[in-house]
Amino acid sequence: MADKSGPRSFAYLAEVAWLVLLATLWGASYTFIKLGVESIPPVTFIAARTAIAAVVLVGVRRGNAE
Repeated sequence: MADKSGPRSFAYLAEVAWLVLLATLWGASYTFIKLGVESIPPVTFIAARTAIAAVVLVGVRRGNAE
C-alpha cells in the first residue's frame, strides 16, 4: 500500500471533527450535570437526559434508514 503524502482527505478531516465534537460534548456534560443537580432532583435529571438522548437517537436512526 502506498502512503499518500499530500493533504489529508476530506473524510479523514470529517472524522476528526466528529471526534472533537464528541469530546467537547462529553466533557461539557459534567458541567451541565453539576449545574442541573443543584436545581432539580438527580432522578428527574437523569430521566430527562435519557429522554433527550432517546429522541436524538431515534432521529439519527430514522435519518439513516432512508
